[in-house]
Amino acid sequence: MNKKRCLTYLILAGLINVGCAQLKKKDHYDIGQSNHHGRLASQKKLQQLNQWEISAKITVERKSHTFNTAYLNWKQNREDYRIHISSPFGGEHIQIEKKAGEIEIKTPNHVSKRGYNKEKIEDIIEKETGIRLPIHQIEHWIKGIPDPNLNYSIISGEKNQVKSIKQSTWLIEWKNHTLVNGVELPKKIKAIKTGVDTVKISLFISEWKI
Repeated sequence: MNKKRCLTYLILAGLINVGCAQLKKKDHYDIGQSNHHGRLASQKKLQQLNQWEISAKITVERKSHTFNTAYLNWKQNREDYRIHISSPFGGEHIQIEKKAGEIEIKTPNHVSKRGYNKEKIEDIIEKETGIRLPIHQIEHWIKGIPDPNLNYSIISGEKNQVKSIKQSTWLIEWKNHTLVNGVELPKKIKAIKTGVDTVKISLFISEWKI
């Protein structure tokens, strides 16, 4: 009788352990799937966010120890945008406005309207402010997502947030998120480009409007 009871207990214990192991595996799988789908849903929501405005301070550090600071106001309205970059002392500034497919660039020295490519825009910004920005990629990085037109790898953080990504030759990190009208958006962005002259761009967003 005792042997039968012992055998019964052993069988029951074995079944319980198998059931727990299966439950743990299933729970782990479900959580992983939930995080994955949650992150994709969050990323899609941010990609669809096409009307927003930020005010920010931007700094650029280079391996050659040069350091530049400027203030940035960026207003996005679907495919159109207005970018205003000024020096911290209210001196030199540049404004880039895209409207109905036409780009207008205003600097202290001239105003011009024509079809600029992104490299030319980046050249003009660098010439006027000393800061070179990957302008079309930053449009997405500001919202906390990678540029969907380029390959990237994701490093996820808590709450399905994309903590950082690797895209092209850049490593982009997001910190200090804030909730704006139910949307979680970054307040600090750091982009590091490695190479002959390592560049680190830091963006400190003081105000979000959506």
